[in-house]
Amino acid sequence: MPANNILQRLINQIPPVTRWILAINIAVHAGLHWMLPLVSGWGALESALYTVGLVPTAFWQGAVWQPVTSTFVHGFFLHLLVNMIGVASIGTLLERRISSRLYAILYALSALGGSFFVLAFQYRLSVPTVGASGALMGLLGALAVLQPNARLLLFFFPVRARTAAIGAAAVSLLLALIDGGPGISHLGHLGGIVFGAAYTFFAFRSIIPHASNLNGSFGFDWYGDDKNASAQNYPSGTHHRRPEQDANVMMEQILSRLFAMQGPAYRQSQKQRPVNPPRERRLVYDPWTGHYVVRD
Repeated sequence: MPANNILQRLINQIPPVTRWILAINIAVHAGLHWMLPLVSGWGALESALYTVGLVPTAFWQGAVWQPVTSTFVHGFFLHLLVNMIGVASIGTLLERRISSRLYAILYALSALGGSFFVLAFQYRLSVPTVGASGALMGLLGALAVLQPNARLLLFFFPVRARTAAIGAAAVSLLLALIDGGPGISHLGHLGGIVFGAAYTFFAFRSIIPHASNLNGSFGFDWYGDDKNASAQNYPSGTHHRRPEQDANVMMEQILSRLFAMQGPAYRQSQKQRPVNPPRERRLVYDPWTGHYVVRD
């Protein structure tokens, strides 16, 4: 298969909002780091970074666009590459799960949350901050809320999403306090995680009721625990049941209809057989896909 066909297939697998985010970041990087120096020299690049990057003193003097533009600018190619790989990986998963519209809101709030932390807490007021790292950390925080036990590869080691998010937040907070790691916006990372996780925690409690109870991670059940939910949002008689209870009810209904279609002798023989004996297949609800599946 030609290389261009393989690349096209990979691009087609990426949902639209994530694809546009990648395209804008790559185009901005190419324009600033390749085209601008060719036309105006390398001095123009440094000047541009102070214009579109997030500089607290410039923002408070009227450069109100910087919290947005800075999230699409990167300092060097490796910075861009790492961030875009992360956005493509986690962003594709989240956009398919929560819809493109809600994913766009999540990404924007995470990016702006990182910028807000820089403006609120960074003491270097004349240093530009650039990069999509804050937004990427927000996606990680959202994944930790929606699917805390999802496996991620962190430096080639498998790590759960919840562990990765908590570890990233803790390290960012520590390094921000001791001013460690020059050239890295730890406050931007921390703000992205906080805003991304907070938005997901509160917004999706009502938007996706049965995406909660994922591995019992938070100790409560959104499925029927939302006091503002009305009966019309759930099937009749199910808004106080767990998904696995719905599966059992469905099985009983299917079996009852099958028994009604058969004669008395058949029904009597079937009643003597266990409905779900050990080591047989059973119908269960998968909260991640939102479908009922047959498992052993």
